[in-house]
Amino acid sequence: MTLDIKTKATIDAMSYFDMLKKYRFAEVGNPWFVGDVGTYFMTTMNRKKMAMTENERVAVSKAVGWGK
Repeated sequence: MTLDIKTKATIDAMSYFDMLKKYRFAEVGNPWFVGDVGTYFMTTMNRKKMAMTENERVAVSKAVGWGK
C-alpha cells in the first residue's frame, strides 16, 4: 500500500473510533500499519486522540471494546 493522496484522504476522514477499531483488531502485518502508511495512520490517530478529553477517549475505547 502506498501513501498517496487517496490513502491520506481516507485516513484523514476516519473518526478516532474508526481508527482505534481498525488498530485494535488488525492482523499482524496489516498494510494500514506498515511503512509510510502506518506512520501517517498512527500520527493522525494520535493527533485525533490528543484533541479529545480523557473522558472522551475512555468512552471511545469502551465503545470499541475488545471483542470482534
